Amino acid sequence: MRTEYVNLKSELTRELDAALAGGLEAYRTRTICACRYPNNRRNAVLCAKGSRIVKAVIRCKQCAKEGGVQ
Repeated sequence: MRTEYVNLKSELTRELDAALAGGLEAYRTRTICACRYPNNRRNAVLCAKGSRIVKAVIRCKQCAKEGGVQ
């Protein structure tokens, strides 16, 4: 599974639309980010192919700024 971090909610929507156009199933959800900052419940988009999650896009400004935590 590949994880990406973005700053804006509109970037999540763009990733959701791109996944749906690419033939994947996409779900908007809330998830827990692995960063060290408090209150790390974040908006996210999960992209699935069949029963396997292929990509997770998480809205976390701190992780996006630092280059992301895998």
